Amino acid sequence: PDTYLIPKDADIEMILNQMRVIFEQKYDILDKTTAKLTKEEIVILASLIEREAITDAEKPIIAGILINRLDAGMALQVDATIQYAKGKNPSNKKWWEPVTLEEYKSVVSDYNTYLFAGLPPGPISNPGLVALSAAVSPADTDYLYYLHDKDRKIRYAKTLSEHNENIEKFGL
Repeated sequence: PDTYLIPKDADIEMILNQMRVIFEQKYDILDKTTAKLTKEEIVILASLIEREAITDAEKPIIAGILINRLDAGMALQVDATIQYAKGKNPSNKKWWEPVTLEEYKSVVSDYNTYLFAGLPPGPISNPGLVALSAAVSPADTDYLYYLHDKDRKIRYAKTLSEHNENIEKFGL
């Protein structure tokens, strides 16, 4: 959750230690008094938030939505987890490719949060401080759904029918 200044002569152990120490310093300053999740779960959730949100303002609301889904026993349905499970596209060598309709079911991985309820087994990205803070203190919201429209504006919905209306109205 920071920018790291790494000396040219640093070895992997030095780099990992620096990242670990800075992570712990940043994590320790978060107000975790109302956190519902363990440290590991917070980091995993924050990694999803980091990949799903476009703006920092969205992060606490997305966190609240994902917590609402966890509390309801719903599948998280986070596209970024499928992108992570797919890995690098071998033909164009790109990461984080858009998810196709077929891939929601065909990407069989514990990271596919459309197929498996709950948090994935590990983080999918390195979350920043804002995402970690959002995972610790999510927004209190009634929303269960969100999507980004083609202009990258986020659209929220409380019900599946409202979400489907957003999909129809804003086209995906």
